[in-house]
Amino acid sequence: MLKVSPDSLRSAANTISTLPATGADALGMYQSASSATMSLHFGAAGIKGTDTAAKIRAASVAAETAVEVVRGRLGAWETVLKKAADTFQDTDERASVRVGSLGDFNGSWDPSQRRR
Repeated sequence: MLKVSPDSLRSAANTISTLPATGADALGMYQSASSATMSLHFGAAGIKGTDTAAKIRAASVAAETAVEVVRGRLGAWETVLKKAADTFQDTDERASVRVGSLGDFNGSWDPSQRRR
């Protein structure tokens, strides 16, 4: 059975925020998409003027775009999870107050009078 709580949602959001794909490197510093694909740039520069270099440059542009798309999607998931945690907790607390304000539901019914 899947259990969801505000804490588990926040934990998932925090896990996403520390993934290397979000741009954080091993030291916790942000790495841009172009620096994440730097090895492709260097590889192409090393064989400049060849057909392979042109293909590698094209691949590096596609890789940079892909890195940004993945980062955007992960960022969106992080936001959704945090919002869900806040909404879940707020809704849960409000529902608890509303239910608590109803009082003892079973004890308030008088079957002989068919009324409360």
